[in-house]
Amino acid sequence: MFFEKSKMEFELDFLVTAIESNNFSVGFYLLKVYEEEITRNYQRAVDALVKSFQQSSHYLKAKLHMTKMMLTLFNFNAAKELLVILQFSFNDSSVEGNLFSSSNNPLLAMCLLYELLIEIIKKFYSLNNYCKSLQSKILNMAKLYIDSVDDENFLTTVLLERDFSGRDSLKIAIDLDLLDLIQTPKVKAIIKRIYYSDYKQDGTLYEMSTTYQAVFGNKEITPDVESDFNLLKKREIESRPQSPWMYEVFKESMNSRIIGIGLISGVYVILTCACYEIVTTSQ
Repeated sequence: MFFEKSKMEFELDFLVTAIESNNFSVGFYLLKVYEEEITRNYQRAVDALVKSFQQSSHYLKAKLHMTKMMLTLFNFNAAKELLVILQFSFNDSSVEGNLFSSSNNPLLAMCLLYELLIEIIKKFYSLNNYCKSLQSKILNMAKLYIDSVDDENFLTTVLLERDFSGRDSLKIAIDLDLLDLIQTPKVKAIIKRIYYSDYKQDGTLYEMSTTYQAVFGNKEITPDVESDFNLLKKREIESRPQSPWMYEVFKESMNSRIIGIGLISGVYVILTCACYEIVTTSQ
């Protein structure tokens, strides 16, 4: 990469320029390599990303993916401004103002946007009603789009096109429990078609092996399960209740004693009955 060869120090202007010029391949690279530098001084990059939704509808999938990556850096005002831009776009009936008009896969973009709104709700719950309203509109548009497609092969291709994280529209819809979308007749027919292997699926039998995925799988897509059990990782334990079977708790807790005595008594009664049954039958 040019930055590494020239040994230039990273500046936030590089990322801002990449976003403003819709050069998201460079933007993703900068986010990955200079994450710490961007985290320390991120506001201008967030503002540029939000405004990019207003400037044009091109590269929507890349914008949504980058927004999801940078959502932890968003403050309330930035999230609210993004929702206002999305709302304005949904209310615009012209082709130029339609948010999904330049997307080669509007259905995938709708699913990604629906998912992004869920993440915004988790971060800013006060925007819940705003996001729910947009989600309802997105779901209606997705159903209208599906109904408008008559070619089953084309719709199957659209549903199985993957995003930057390796998920297709069908996978996202299932993960988000979008039953209104999944249970439409055309989507149900495609699901049955895939289930009965009428549609070609890329891959081999070896790829179903966990060992194969651990050695040859894409590490950027496959989550690192062991990272959650790292002993050096900081853990939040304040909100977790203590186990009643911890020795120090058991000594002080009457409830734990009652449960313990009850279990011991139950085991004693069962063993006594079993022994009595054995003795009586042997006589």
